[in-house]
Amino acid sequence: MPLGVAAYATRTRGAARRQREPDVFHVYDARVTVHPSVDVTYLGRCRVKGGRWFTIPEPLAVVGDDVPIDVVSARVQLVG
Repeated sequence: MPLGVAAYATRTRGAARRQREPDVFHVYDARVTVHPSVDVTYLGRCRVKGGRWFTIPEPLAVVGDDVPIDVVSARVQLVG
């Protein structure tokens, strides 16, 4: 991982905003360019016509591209 890059992970699914504190967050200084990205690993199970559940044996990892964002000013704000 490059110097200055922080990785955070969560195993919770998330919730509607204001129901709980976020698991993942980062504080940025103003007047910098950051390159955030999101990587997601999916685990799953399935069933056919209401039958027995089967666990999908292999996780699916999706690596997100980083996106450059210029931080012009910083303030707390809920989004989503």
